[in-house]
Amino acid sequence: MSLAMMRRYGLVPRDMVAAPDAPAPADGTAPADGTAPADGTTATSPPKGAASTNEIAVINVQCRGLNLRKTDPAANDKLAFELEKQLQASPLFDAKETKLTGDKNVEEGALTFTFKVQLKLKRPLKL
Repeated sequence: MSLAMMRRYGLVPRDMVAAPDAPAPADGTAPADGTAPADGTTATSPPKGAASTNEIAVINVQCRGLNLRKTDPAANDKLAFELEKQLQASPLFDAKETKLTGDKNVEEGALTFTFKVQLKLKRPLKL
């Protein structure tokens, strides 16, 4: 695997030095691989919490439920909000950022309805 590809996908260890043939940036900033500039000055580190391309922190889920609008006009909303509440109570998801997104899609006369949920993981998955 080439060094350029490893840098692109965040596979280069932070303690690995830059390749000798890699030119230092002219503006004195740090190279993309996180090593120090060649002129000996210190560079600012990338912000902590910046998501990697090899990390899954948010999962978007489309759910389908039984359309109970004939029985109770608010039943579909109750079902969606109850699912949201149970997911927020889970120890796997961040309660503040796990939420319903978009509108509930209910077609007239349909047996089911759909809605979307955004799940924010407390500990992102690293691939």
